[in-house]
Amino acid sequence: SEKVRKADADVKICLCQVGSASFDGEFTESVARAFAGHTRPMVRINSSVYGSDDSAQPLPGLFFTMIRYSQHLPEDIELIHEADTYPHTRFYMSALQLKSLMTIAFASGFNTSLFYTTQYLDNPLEENGYNLMFLKENKRFEILKVTIKNCTINGCEISFDPEEHFVVPYNCQSKNRPYARRNPWIDVIGSFGIPQTAKDGKVKMIAGNATEIKSDEEIKNILSGSVFLDGQAAFNLSKRGFGNLIGAEVLKGARANFCYEGVRKDVNFVDVKGDLMYNLIFAPSGSEGGDFYQLLPSVRAEVLTDFLDPEEKPAMPGMVRFENDLGGRVAITAFDLARNRSSAIFNYKKKEIIRQTIEWLGKEQLPVFVKYLPNVYCLFNRSRDKDFGVVVLVNLCSDPVDSFFLEMAEEWIGSDVFRLDQEGRWKSVSSFYENRLVHLKVPLYRMDPLILKLIKR
Repeated sequence: SEKVRKADADVKICLCQVGSASFDGEFTESVARAFAGHTRPMVRINSSVYGSDDSAQPLPGLFFTMIRYSQHLPEDIELIHEADTYPHTRFYMSALQLKSLMTIAFASGFNTSLFYTTQYLDNPLEENGYNLMFLKENKRFEILKVTIKNCTINGCEISFDPEEHFVVPYNCQSKNRPYARRNPWIDVIGSFGIPQTAKDGKVKMIAGNATEIKSDEEIKNILSGSVFLDGQAAFNLSKRGFGNLIGAEVLKGARANFCYEGVRKDVNFVDVKGDLMYNLIFAPSGSEGGDFYQLLPSVRAEVLTDFLDPEEKPAMPGMVRFENDLGGRVAITAFDLARNRSSAIFNYKKKEIIRQTIEWLGKEQLPVFVKYLPNVYCLFNRSRDKDFGVVVLVNLCSDPVDSFFLEMAEEWIGSDVFRLDQEGRWKSVSSFYENRLVHLKVPLYRMDPLILKLIKR
């Protein structure tokens, strides 16, 4: 960069961020500023998926990456989305997947996009699908950017600290290289239609090794708030002597002597039909299997679910919640979420249970929640004047729906609902309210984002 500065001090140099930018600490801001000189710092955030059109697996993680950098990098840094379709053909990435990524980028506050539209071949425009998508969507993108300019992203907070890598040392000689996994709550919350944020959320979603880099004082501060822990995070805290503040002592799981997870009869969950969920750790096959921890709840903790044996009798607690002496609220699932992508996690009952537990933890309602449907991603922006909200929904399921239900916080009940069309116009949506539920007569298609605006009456 020094040679460039000598030639022309006004040339802007952009940091094209790599996927390891947050490995063993975060270097994005410092390198971007070093490149910038006296010009405005600029970063192309690593936020694309190469050679894949699989929506359910990579997209929630990429969406979270964009949200996190938008919220954690200073506002003077120009954020550019990586609209890279490598290898630049719809045999791999569809135009709809690119549209989904760009929509979430702009809904997160990105300034623009570095759009890789050509192949590096003798016919660079052989693939024209991406160009056609952009030409159709550009007006909508521009209005979305303007609309969310004075908004903040709301939802439960997915905790992430780049220094988590320090507690899982990197060994380049090992075939099974240990690493600090991205927070697995990203995929759970991202598939459940629950809005998420990476900053200032009232309820913190913590998993894995995230607490290992925290001091005792920092942990006490976290546990004085609202926290949802997975089994490994709870195990680590229990091992450090915080069992009295999380409501359980936690042991490593041994033999899986269960085949269901059942909801306790005395727990007042609503819209949970039936009691049983699969829990097939004992018979791993396909998506099924995973790791778990044994929860030993304190007498003041409330058991929400149990792991059940073949006769449907409790073998051990599956999920607990607890209010501690610091005034904090803590919930624990016994599963190691990073090592479990099974139907024990991803099911309709668990979707409702986790959403309602988040609201119990935070003592407040989530702004919106996608009711009944599987695999719908939800991003919610609230205007700073709190008079309107912008909801972006991405259907990650291959099945289209003609209409759907949102469950809204009381403050949004009765709002007028509009959708943003391709011409950049807000069109009224037919909406029918019943208590917190609103039925929206508008379709959701796979990876075809729906942008809604809620305006309070």
